[in-house]
This record gives sequence, structure tokens and C-alpha cells, in this order.
Amino acid sequence: MKDFEKFFKDVPSNSLSAVIAVAMDMNASYNKLVTKHLPKARIVYDRFHMQSQFGRDVLGTVRLDEARRHKAKEKEILADISDDTDKETMKSLKQEAKAEKQEYSQLKKLRWSLLTNSDKLSDSKTEQLQSILQDHHDRACKIKCVS
Repeated sequence: MKDFEKFFKDVPSNSLSAVIAVAMDMNASYNKLVTKHLPKARIVYDRFHMQSQFGRDVLGTVRLDEARRHKAKEKEILADISDDTDKETMKSLKQEAKAEKQEYSQLKKLRWSLLTNSDKLSDSKTEQLQSILQDHHDRACKIKCVS
């Protein structure tokens, strides 16, 4: 921030007054300094950093919400098993709980696959990502519509 503050002291004020827009990443310090020294200039955030932020915030939140939903479903299924549950039903419920646990684990591990350019994913990661997106089609559509 000190280096950037020095920039504003070194540049003549008549040059600064001619600035109509400033392109930057989403660093709060940059924003604060530009707003302070160039109050009339419009701030334009670059696409790379906006997409990066979107990936961290929106995709991350949706992914973790969906993972937590599977974890809660697993616990709910296991809670339904009691001492008087017949063997066949118990076996079925345990398989269902196991499937929910696997979904949870896959979603927890999916972060980098979601954020990585699809051209750079290995075949197995691409297959896993496609499977998850297909299984969670409703959420994937909501994300695509927002972006």
C-alpha cells in the first residue's frame, strides 16, 4: 500500500485529474487508494479476478452446501436404523447411507476440478466432474445461469 501511495504522490495532480477509469484486481487496498486519490474515476475489475472470486465464493459455497446436504442425509438415514429394523431394510439403509457418504466425499474433493480449465483436467477428473455435474444437474444449472 505504501508503494501505491507513493505513486499518487509522484504523479502530477493535473495528470491524475484526467484519469477517468482504473482497471485493477479486487484488492481492497487498491480500491481504497484509488477511491481516495481519484474519486471521480470509475473502477473496473478485471475479468480474471472476478471469475476467480466467483469460483471461490459461489462455486465453493454451492459445492459445500451440497456436500453438507449429503452428510446430513447420511446421518438421517443412519438415525432411522434401530434395534427392531429388519435385516433387509437395515442392509438397504446402510447402502443408501454409504452412497450419501461417497457423494459427500466426492464433492469435498471436487474444488480444484471445478476451478480448473476443463482442457487441463485429466481424463479421470473430467469423468468425475461430469458425473458430479450430472448427479447435481439442478445446482449446476443454477450456477451456469448466474455466471
